[in-house]
Amino acid sequence: MNEGKTGLEAERDQALAALFSLRYKKKLGVEKRRETHGSSNEKKEKWIDDYVDRETAVARERVVVNETAIQQEQNDI
Repeated sequence: MNEGKTGLEAERDQALAALFSLRYKKKLGVEKRRETHGSSNEKKEKWIDDYVDRETAVARERVVVNETAIQQEQNDI
């Protein structure tokens, strides 16, 4: 999967995979809660959505940091 990639590129790919996996799992949890608890828990659902967005932002930041490091490594070469 990561053949021929630098360590930073492989790390970036792992961060992206983690981002999508986390987002998918959290959305599944939110959808399940909506089905089982109905719309009476709108405040709780909003908190869950906000949590997913925060976690996604953290993962995106990791990707940006890794991409910046890759770019710097390539510029140094």
